[in-house]
Amino acid sequence: MQLSGLHGPACIDGLNGALLSRDAQSDAHTYLVEITPGWRCETDGKDASLELFVLRGDLNSGDNTVGRSGYIHLPQGCGGGEPHSAAGANALVFWNPNIPAFPPPYTQNRTLRVPDLEWR
Repeated sequence: MQLSGLHGPACIDGLNGALLSRDAQSDAHTYLVEITPGWRCETDGKDASLELFVLRGDLNSGDNTVGRSGYIHLPQGCGGGEPHSAAGANALVFWNPNIPAFPPPYTQNRTLRVPDLEWR
């Protein structure tokens, strides 16, 4: 797959990547993105939920760092956030406008590190 400059949501616009899917009804998009070292994004969470699943590298949200197989979720309507990466990463990025969610505090920004999860 050839990666090129993306035309997408502000957080990833201009980064190298590929559009993997787009839902015509909801306008949801899925991207494969090369996040450059020093990348920083600020989103207010008004337009859509932003989800990032890390394939390689590290991403940060607030005081939490996730590495490979980590997950960051900034739900729509929950205040947004400022994900960033010092070293860069490859990630799947999900942009989901108007996905149903309960208002805070029931839905809030979160990070998950798969190795830290209890497996049953």
